Amino acid sequence: MNSYLYLASPYTKYPLGIHQAWKLACEQVAIFVRYGLPMYSPIAHMHPVAMHGNVDPLDHKVWLPMNAVMMRHACALVVMCTADWKTSVGVAAEIKYFTEAGRPIFYIESPDVSTNLPQGVLKAMQLCTQGVFP
Repeated sequence: MNSYLYLASPYTKYPLGIHQAWKLACEQVAIFVRYGLPMYSPIAHMHPVAMHGNVDPLDHKVWLPMNAVMMRHACALVVMCTADWKTSVGVAAEIKYFTEAGRPIFYIESPDVSTNLPQGVLKAMQLCTQGVFP
């Protein structure tokens, strides 16, 4: 596997709070892991770092540049369409990055993919294994 999927999901202004946003992101990543698909989520992977490492979890000046490093190596973006995803600054930045890079973007309703992973996502991962992206 040459790359991974990148999960975009709301966080800062998620209506149920950042801890619930983290929990949802973790649950979504786990679904992809069960399918054998590598996935990175800045929310699932970095929320504990912020919480236990005394880093402001809401400071976009800290997190957006870090996310850019991970986006650079991801083959496709999966947008988790939960509450307020359309107004999320972070999700908007991630969509913009992948759009400008010409990489696939998939929009999923969580947790609908738990029983039927979108075929487009599977195709993107096939392309990743062939080294087509990034």
